[in-house]
Amino acid sequence: MNVREWVQYACDSCNVSELGRTINIKWNGRFTSCAGRANFSLNLIELSSKIWPLMNEEQQIETIVHE
Repeated sequence: MNVREWVQYACDSCNVSELGRTINIKWNGRFTSCAGRANFSLNLIELSSKIWPLMNEEQQIETIVHE
């Protein structure tokens, strides 16, 4: 699955499917100490373009679900 599919899957699992379709995903090259962060008011998940490739698939999924 790609990041978009993981976000939608997480939202579907929590019965908020519509929310999953409105969340934007942005890659941020300035993040060096965190894998991601969420901004609920902007419906935005930002992910570290530097840390993400170093993470295994399980860590990536956990990050998406957390955010």
